[in-house]
Amino acid sequence: KKKKLAQRFLEWLSNKRAQQTFAQVNLEFPVRQDVGLDPLTKNWGEFSPNKTFDLNLAGEYQAKAIKLMNEVGYK
Repeated sequence: KKKKLAQRFLEWLSNKRAQQTFAQVNLEFPVRQDVGLDPLTKNWGEFSPNKTFDLNLAGEYQAKAIKLMNEVGYK
C-alpha cells in the first residue's frame, strides 16, 4: 500500500552512511563494495551466504529458540 515509503526505506538502508553504520555498530557485512568492514568483522574472513537455510522457517523456530534461551538463562 505504501510503495513510495517502502522504496525510500530501501534506498536509505542501502545508502553509504547507513551501510557504514551497520558495518561498524552491528558488525554486519555491508552490501556496498565502497564501505569497509569493521576490523573485527574483517577477521572473520570473506562473507559466505548460507544457501541451505530457508529463511521462511526462522519465524517457525523463533518460539523454540526463545524457550531454549530462557531455559539456559541466556541474556
